Amino acid sequence: MRAYFRWLPLLLFGLWPFALWAQPSDNPFDLVVAGSGAERVVFKSDNPFDLEAVSADLPPDPEYLDASAPVGERDATAEGDLPAEAVVQPEGGAGAYRFKLFVSLFLALFAGILLSVYRSYFKHLYGAFTAENLLTLLLREQTKGIQRPYWFFYLLFFFSGGFSLYLLLESRVAWPFSPLEFWLLLSVGVFVVFSLKHLLLALTGLVFPLAKPLGVYSFTIMVFNSIMGLYLVFVDVFWALGPESIRHLAFYAFVGGVILFYLYRVLRSLFIAMPYLISSPLHFLLYICAVELAPLLVVWRLVADKIAAGF
Repeated sequence: MRAYFRWLPLLLFGLWPFALWAQPSDNPFDLVVAGSGAERVVFKSDNPFDLEAVSADLPPDPEYLDASAPVGERDATAEGDLPAEAVVQPEGGAGAYRFKLFVSLFLALFAGILLSVYRSYFKHLYGAFTAENLLTLLLREQTKGIQRPYWFFYLLFFFSGGFSLYLLLESRVAWPFSPLEFWLLLSVGVFVVFSLKHLLLALTGLVFPLAKPLGVYSFTIMVFNSIMGLYLVFVDVFWALGPESIRHLAFYAFVGGVILFYLYRVLRSLFIAMPYLISSPLHFLLYICAVELAPLLVVWRLVADKIAAGF
C-alpha cells in the first residue's frame, strides 16, 4: 500500500498533459488576454431610440467615429487606414497562453515532486555531475541496471527539452498540429535522438573492446541531461510566461546554459576518451562529427534564425 501511494503522484502528473484535450477552446470561464478580444465601439448618435450600436471593425476613438457620416463611408474604411491599436489580434492568443501555463505548471510540479520524493537520488546525481569519481562510484552501484528514480529525472529532461524546442519554434514554424501535439512530438523527438545515441554507444561497446569506457560515457550523458532538465524547467517557465524583457533574458539563459552544459560534458568526456583517442583517432572523429556535432549544429541554426528574426 505504501508503494502504491508513493507512485500515485508521479502517475497523476504523468497524465497531466493529456488532460488538456478535455479542455474545450470555447470555455466561458477562460480569462481573456488583453488585446485578444474584439473591441466594442459605441457610435455617437442623437437618436433617442438608439440603444447602442456596436462595431468590431472600427477603433475605439470617439473622434474617429462620426454618426453623421453615411454608413457606406464608414464601412468603406480600409484596414490599413486604421490606427495600430485598432487591429484586433487573433483569437488563438488566449489558447496558446493557456497551453503554456498548463505545461509550465506540469513541469514545475513534476520537478517539485521528484526533488521532494527522491531528494537523496538527486544528491547523488548532483554529486556525479560535479565530480568524476562520484559518477564512477554511482555507476558501480547500479548492479541491476539504472535505478528507476534516475529514469524519472531523465524523463523530465525529455519533457522540458521538448518544451524548450516548442518555445524556440513557436513563431518560426507553421505546424498542422495542436500546441499539445506539437510539444509531445518534440519531446518524443528528443527522446528518440538520445535513445539512438545510447543505442549506438551500446552497439559500439559490443563490437569493439570499449564496453567499460562507453558505458561510463553513456551514463555521463544521462546524468548531465537529468541536471539540465531541471535547469530547463526553471528557464522555460520564465520564457513561456514572463513579460517581453524577461522572455529575452530567459532565451539567452537557455542558449548560454545549453552551451555551458555541453562544453562541461565534452570536457568530462575527454578524460574518459583520452586513453583511446591516441590509439583510434579516426573512429573518435567519426563519432564526434556524426553523433555530437550534427544535432548541435541543427539547434544552433534554429537559435541563429530566431535571433536574426528579432526574437
